[in-house]
Amino acid sequence: MTKDEVNRTIHEAMGLCIHKNIIHVGKGRMACKDCINIGRTLHVPDYHTPEGFFACWNWAKQQEWWGKFLDYAIENSYSEYNEDVYCVVALINSATFAPILAEWLKEARV
Repeated sequence: MTKDEVNRTIHEAMGLCIHKNIIHVGKGRMACKDCINIGRTLHVPDYHTPEGFFACWNWAKQQEWWGKFLDYAIENSYSEYNEDVYCVVALINSATFAPILAEWLKEARV
């Protein structure tokens, strides 16, 4: 998946608008017809950045499927080490966590 696909997959799973239906409302401002959000920029956050990672991590930990996701991440570890502790430590990384979570969300259809 591309970075944009990862970000959109996570954003949609969070139940947030991806702002596809944007109109210009004057003075450099835009509005999304779907969620009625207005601002100078309307975008999907980048979950690969430290700020995006923590927002995503905190949201995911609160979901009922968090344990199932961790099991998936451990089973599909991309490292030469397949130990539980190593896998969880490897997940605490903005570049690693978002793609693994997005892949799981698509497969699990959450």
